[in-house]
Amino acid sequence: MERKFGMMTIVFACAFMALAIAGVAAEKLAAVATNAQTARVDSWLVLGPFPAPLPAFAAGKDAKAGAAKLLAYEEIRLSAMKPSEGAAQALLHGSKAFWTSAAADTNGVSIPVGGETPAIAYLAAYVEVPRWTKLSVSARSSDAFAVTIDGAEILKSDKAAGLAAKKSGEAKLERGKHLLIVKSVRAAADTSAADWRVDVSLSTGEKGGAPVCSISPNRSISLNEILYLQTISRIALSPDGSLVAINTGKYSREDDKRQSWLEIRRMKDGSLERTIKDVDRMSNVQWAP
Repeated sequence: MERKFGMMTIVFACAFMALAIAGVAAEKLAAVATNAQTARVDSWLVLGPFPAPLPAFAAGKDAKAGAAKLLAYEEIRLSAMKPSEGAAQALLHGSKAFWTSAAADTNGVSIPVGGETPAIAYLAAYVEVPRWTKLSVSARSSDAFAVTIDGAEILKSDKAAGLAAKKSGEAKLERGKHLLIVKSVRAAADTSAADWRVDVSLSTGEKGGAPVCSISPNRSISLNEILYLQTISRIALSPDGSLVAINTGKYSREDDKRQSWLEIRRMKDGSLERTIKDVDRMSNVQWAP
């Protein structure tokens, strides 16, 4: 009898411990879910849409592949984009477009439809994080699209998969404000959706590390901008005073090695006359009399 009582005591103790462990695990999972910080991009800067004719080889039966080709083609350098409301953006052939603001609803932001196709539109927003962060990006669109942050591609959909299909990617961001750009391509052969829409959400797994989204480019200077700032080591004025030779350079983000080059600029307006690179140990440049 005493043996049975002892066995029952052990069984009850084990069951109690199992329930306690399960409760702690559930609390930890709930804490992880609570700590996850999510922000939906509900305000955008929009550029376009503007027509983008398909390449000749993408006509006919290959027209569906044309959206992917236009998505890959960089008709505007992302590094040249400085989005802000009302700002002008130079396009191909000398034309201009202007950034306008737009609000998103539950299905994302709507891009105007009705012009020529294929057409391209750009969306921009600024994402600010309070510390070094691994950012998860989730996006969906009625049409082909690609998402970049600070010029690095995070995710892409080469074809119109519809709003039901989400794409995900990750970005490692340092503290500060970062530029998120979505390029979307609408091709009649690639989509049947009446609305042209893009929807983006951002999340982190860190408590208190929620990303803040805005359309304002105003920001504080970052540590990397200080560390990798272009500096001038020496200048030399030409004998007639019309040109100046500038020894300049900066450290590379890839290998932390200093890259140096020589710029020849006009004194009248500061415009660049010539750049000389790939010359080892170029220093103390002087003009011939």
